[in-house]
Amino acid sequence: MVYQLKEKLERNAISPKIAEHTLSQTVQGVIKAYQNQDLGGFAKKIAQQLEQKGEKLNEDG
Repeated sequence: MVYQLKEKLERNAISPKIAEHTLSQTVQGVIKAYQNQDLGGFAKKIAQQLEQKGEKLNEDG
């Protein structure tokens, strides 16, 4: 996930400093909260939607 985000930031010509900040602050915090099941209400809804979408993709083959 982090590698993919970094690649997308680079492809879209995002400043290296902004990309570094994004990766070091936001992503780590979200990953830690997800792993500890400590997401806020909004993030929980997004995670549930993504999980449901993944389940649907698996069903559809």
